Amino acid sequence: MELITLDFETFYDAEYSLSKLNTEAYIRDPRFEAVLASIKFNNSPAFWLLPDRLDHFLRNEVDWSDTAVLHHHAHFDAAILSWRYGVRPAMICDTLSMARVIDGPKAGNSLHDLCERHGLPAKGDYVTYAKGKHGADFSAAEIHAYGDYCCNDAERTYQLAQIFLPQIPESEVKLIDLVIRMFTEPVLIGDEPMLAAAVASERARKAGLLERIGATAKVVGSNEQFADLLLCVCKNRSSDAGAARR
Repeated sequence: MELITLDFETFYDAEYSLSKLNTEAYIRDPRFEAVLASIKFNNSPAFWLLPDRLDHFLRNEVDWSDTAVLHHHAHFDAAILSWRYGVRPAMICDTLSMARVIDGPKAGNSLHDLCERHGLPAKGDYVTYAKGKHGADFSAAEIHAYGDYCCNDAERTYQLAQIFLPQIPESEVKLIDLVIRMFTEPVLIGDEPMLAAAVASERARKAGLLERIGATAKVVGSNEQFADLLLCVCKNRSSDAGAARR
């Protein structure tokens, strides 16, 4: 199975960011924009792609049924792959989840912290200069610097995985994949016969109620006709109550 280490760099500003929105809201927002992404095939050097080339690469140039993807914070990057590109790889690996197993959930497990803790080269901070900038706003020199920064993230993520994977049981790696997919590829599983029976029962109950009040679904579904029906029912009940008192 092939391994691709992948890292997205996306547009953010003072109001639209992961500090203001949860991950799902941020990725599904109309303002979402992938500025670029870095790709690392197995242990070959990482390279970066701009949006148009990236889109074609992800949709047409990878056999995802035989490719595992590695991210740091896969709930973010794998969700972008799934929701924005329709990509569902054979396996999802996540160095953030691995770090929580190896170093504990209370340790600082950002990519920056992990590089320092495990003796790897620094992550870099170019992303801080990208705030408020769409892809079209970068000069050629700036976009190259941003691409190099993104590739560095992919290299550090791959190096962390080489440190973590030998320490984590295969069952835990599979569990990480499963947990991430519950977020990135949510599926509702139900008992179809039981659900069908519940639907039939509810339809019969509603039909019985309509029969009791002498109305049709069309009447109940119309605001004006339903209001007239309620008024009629209230008048009838008032008349019945008056007759009973007499």
